[in-house]
Amino acid sequence: FQLVPLPLRQRSNSPMDVRLKSLPSFALLGVKAKTVGVGMVQFDNRSEATNQPILITDIKKKEKPGCFCGTRSSYTARVVSITSFAKHVKGLRVSDVMIFVHGYALEPEDIIPGWKGKLDLQSAYGSDVLVLPVIWPFHNASITEELSHVTDRRQATVAAEALRNFFFKMEAYCASDETVKETLSFHTHLCTHSIGSWILSKMAEGMNEYLQSKKLAFKFGLVTLVQAVVTSKLFTLCSKEFYRAGFNILTLSQSVLVTHTEKDKTIRQFLKQKSSRRIFGRQCLGQVGPGNNVAHNKNFHVYNAERIVGENSNYHLYVNESQFVELVKLQIRKLNIRAGATYEEGSRGCIDTGSADSPDMSRHSGSTCEEKDRLRA
Repeated sequence: FQLVPLPLRQRSNSPMDVRLKSLPSFALLGVKAKTVGVGMVQFDNRSEATNQPILITDIKKKEKPGCFCGTRSSYTARVVSITSFAKHVKGLRVSDVMIFVHGYALEPEDIIPGWKGKLDLQSAYGSDVLVLPVIWPFHNASITEELSHVTDRRQATVAAEALRNFFFKMEAYCASDETVKETLSFHTHLCTHSIGSWILSKMAEGMNEYLQSKKLAFKFGLVTLVQAVVTSKLFTLCSKEFYRAGFNILTLSQSVLVTHTEKDKTIRQFLKQKSSRRIFGRQCLGQVGPGNNVAHNKNFHVYNAERIVGENSNYHLYVNESQFVELVKLQIRKLNIRAGATYEEGSRGCIDTGSADSPDMSRHSGSTCEEKDRLRA
């Protein structure tokens, strides 16, 4: 579980950087919206959560004064279907899609790709991975911070239902549409940060019967839990938390990546609240990690955040740091090679290389010698 130092890409004005600026912005809307025209919806940063998610693009913002909650921002967007989204992904020549579930205290403009907000991950991942943030509400409207977290945790519970329903929709579309399956299944990844990982665990709860009743047409590729504010027993074998959610997370994905550190002051402060300790215990997964419970699982990867971002860093908010992004992209490339597909930079050209169970790296003609060495490391 030790991190091998990765060479970082040099930023330049290459055609890839130019193509990054031309990528359209997409998002998964998990708040209530009203129809304002043909294929158009409107929502704001104080909208309630909904369990019926929709894919949106062409997002525009309009400021308007608020009463007690500060500035109220209104947004308009165009609705796109999953089929249309898959065609966009294929036409944009990106290799993978990254769904991002954020934590507390973020507004929509902080995460929408191309808006240069606090967690605009698109600029970090470049033009070969399309970032799809989940917009779920953080109101922070209560008198105290603790009451705000209780209120917004209810919103997060509804957001978990929305994410679960989106998974069901993707599974249904992949089962009936070969183009959607080829484009999105196994090439759609999930990155959850902080309380966003709790949304993932709540999403996975109650899916046992569904996951065991059928062979899934859609699966996530890589599921990442970054400084996860969830119980530390989520992946502890024979625990009720594992059978309730952890096992399902492993089932609906090809690979899982967990990063953690006990130097996370944000989680430590969060757990000083009595209501938080009642739900998550005295330590979270983002602090202590899963321990040795996953040592037998070759598809489960654990890293200490201190070895990723180094000393004197924000040990809670590094999801857009270049070192972490390179680690995630390396895991994605390994999955693509294991699946028998080789991707050239920015291309979706797929080369069938045989069995995914016993990959032979010498047969992947699209991989460079440097990348092979990094994968072996």
